[in-house]
Amino acid sequence: MVKAPGPSEKPPKAPARQKTPCSKASKSEVKPLGEQLDPPLNESLSGVFNVTQAARAACKTFSVEYSDLSASIAAALGPARVLLGNIDKLFQSDFFGVAQIIATRNQTFLNSIAPHLEEIRVQKRILDLGFVPHAVLFKHLGNVEEPVDLTSDEFSQGLAVDVWTKVRESLRLSIEDCLGDQRIFHTFDEMIAAHEAGLYQLTAPSAFFVIERAARLAQPGEGRKKTFDWLKDGLGDMTIDDVPAQWRRGWTEVWAVLYKQAFCDVRTDDHADTLPFPHRHALAHGIGGKINAARESINCVLLAHFVISAAAAFQSLVRDEPVGSP
Repeated sequence: MVKAPGPSEKPPKAPARQKTPCSKASKSEVKPLGEQLDPPLNESLSGVFNVTQAARAACKTFSVEYSDLSASIAAALGPARVLLGNIDKLFQSDFFGVAQIIATRNQTFLNSIAPHLEEIRVQKRILDLGFVPHAVLFKHLGNVEEPVDLTSDEFSQGLAVDVWTKVRESLRLSIEDCLGDQRIFHTFDEMIAAHEAGLYQLTAPSAFFVIERAARLAQPGEGRKKTFDWLKDGLGDMTIDDVPAQWRRGWTEVWAVLYKQAFCDVRTDDHADTLPFPHRHALAHGIGGKINAARESINCVLLAHFVISAAAAFQSLVRDEPVGSP
């Protein structure tokens, strides 16, 4: 453990920031890399993008020699087992190194990240179709093509009816899966029954009750946080290795839907009706006139399922025991 400096001691100085190949250029000469790429880097990282084009753009814009970072990045990656969250961090922290490796056709590196880029592509496709990128949807929605005779919304709503028959059994939970809580178990079970019966307006209220209760039960009695703070700090601090293996696909993006969208501030019907996913504040305060259809109802079920599973994993970490242990 690092000892904190005493009253008479000066805190250690932060290490000097290393200069980059672009450090001598003025702000007017060089824009941030994210502004130079098309699409912008922050948009690219939230979904799929053409890595080769991004690498070429980076290398063409900055006519400097980059050191060969293949060995160090390969060591950091490990034996081709980097998961989505780590890939995002890698692109953010060392995009130049990644671009150099791709530009020099380092096949080992390309082979190691190819599965994860495919994960990002499928995840982006699911989001574009209007669904929460829950793990159960990946094998069903990654390669669907929209017919020309339907609007995107019509196609997506029809797809929701079709995909439900393929995923509903995967979403069933036991009472043990529901943190041992009878109310979460029965409420979630009735959410599935309501959706099956086409009672799509009933799934949203139940979803946020389940989310709130699961967040409450996952935390110890002392120092319990509000649901939003728990989503931000509790789930946000979990690593992908803390998540049950069957729910890892799309984990970070479903968390982002909850943290960035489902709990944001909403004040008007017009604002609420533009939101792509269920929203707690709008529901609690009667804001929004848009009627739920099959897709919106499935998203409620998926968000509730995600939080129940996440809360169970978090509770097991707090108790220092593996998920599913007796």
